[in-house]
Amino acid sequence: AFISLTNHTASATNYTDFTKAEGFTNHFNQVANQYQVPVRRTIAYVKINLADFEGDIRKELKFDDEVQKLIEQHNTTTNRITETNGTALPINATNLLARAEEEVRKTPLGDRIFDASNAAARVQALAFRKALFSLRPFATANLAASAKQFNLQLHTATFSREEPPEDLPGSLIEAAFAPSLKSGKLLESAVFTTNPNHIYILGLQTITPLKLRQYAELTKDEQNKVHESFLTSETRRLALEAGEKFQAAAQASLKEGQSFTHAATNAGLSIVTLPAFSLYANADTNHIDLLRDLVPLSTLQNALFTHEQTQQAKADPEKENLT
Repeated sequence: AFISLTNHTASATNYTDFTKAEGFTNHFNQVANQYQVPVRRTIAYVKINLADFEGDIRKELKFDDEVQKLIEQHNTTTNRITETNGTALPINATNLLARAEEEVRKTPLGDRIFDASNAAARVQALAFRKALFSLRPFATANLAASAKQFNLQLHTATFSREEPPEDLPGSLIEAAFAPSLKSGKLLESAVFTTNPNHIYILGLQTITPLKLRQYAELTKDEQNKVHESFLTSETRRLALEAGEKFQAAAQASLKEGQSFTHAATNAGLSIVTLPAFSLYANADTNHIDLLRDLVPLSTLQNALFTHEQTQQAKADPEKENLT
């Protein structure tokens, strides 16, 4: 016998104000964590970009001359620069300069430029941190004065670990959420990132704790989602209650010598008689057709298997203790 959820949908939706329905508060408490505002941290930071040091270094190492040589070679010989997918670029292609620079950067000359830029950026970062940590106490508020002294822009950002800004690298996010970093304090070490290559010096301004929002604080869309999930939950609850009530009535009827079909008919439930099937085998076509729109055969198999195991355990308590 099958009890349809659809038959209980009307009862589940029969509320003028479903927030006052029995069980709604408990349901919302169970799903409230889906709508919480996570812990957020506000940081202040300065960013030293390695690219800012490349200008003079490129001139000194004649980087642009090498790029132009590569472009000339491309335009006058069959030795062509290619796209990243390997397709040869046409002569005087619009992205020829950019691709030529990328190719030169792959050479030892590109490595020399990176190493020199990295060294220059680290020198500035070291000088900045020395000036910053010469101030007492070691406070995030000191970043503003040091940034002004070195002509660097001071940035701020507020974010959660769950929803970090797309324009900030993951290593910076992790550093901001370091357990040892306290409100108003500086991070003792710098953060180095690649692609792009930056050095970050940061401090934590504030920590906004996790907030569990009340139903009235949710957006309309969020309230609608809670409404839908409550109706689904309530429909299942009512159907389960009806199933438990029928189960008790059927057991009582069987004890009185009545058939299961008789109990189901009295309860207004439909009966489906299945041919014999294994608890372990895959469903075949006739089972699927008979159970269509009612229940997956696998669900029925699992329920019967669990019931069988329970009955065996009751019949043999010692076996239950061994397992």
